[in-house]
Amino acid sequence: MGGLTEGAETVAVHSLWLIFPGAAWEIASVWALLVAVSGAHRILAGYRYLR
Repeated sequence: MGGLTEGAETVAVHSLWLIFPGAAWEIASVWALLVAVSGAHRILAGYRYLR
């Protein structure tokens, strides 16, 4: 799951906001969840690596 919210995915999300401005808050909510999951995964992976 490392890298779930990087590069191309970010471009896709920004494109979706431009194509579907009426659904911006739904897109932002899903994106925020994915960023949080990705961040938590990286923290956990870093902890395990350094342990």
